[in-house]
Amino acid sequence: MQAFGLEHEAAIRLAFFAGVFVVMGVWEVAAPKRALALPRSGRCPGKLALVVFDAFALRIVFPGAAVGMAVFYWFPSSGLGTRSGSSSFPELIPTLELGSA
Repeated sequence: MQAFGLEHEAAIRLAFFAGVFVVMGVWEVAAPKRALALPRSGRCPGKLALVVFDAFALRIVFPGAAVGMAVFYWFPSSGLGTRSGSSSFPELIPTLELGSA
């Protein structure tokens, strides 16, 4: 079962997103909280654009930020995360331990 989930992760996520999106849309039509200031045709593209932007940020920007921070902390001249002037990997290992005092 776990292998199925890993192989079809994108399809499962898309199905859950579509299901929740449809349920929320039906709920919004069936029981509106207040009168609409803008028509739905003007709001739905904006909502979908926000979802696409969020997916882009999650998949592209955040891993890139993690790599950037790793490079910053490993860069010897920054002085952060490295012992004074050490630049070889075996010398960096003790500084990467989070639990050491």
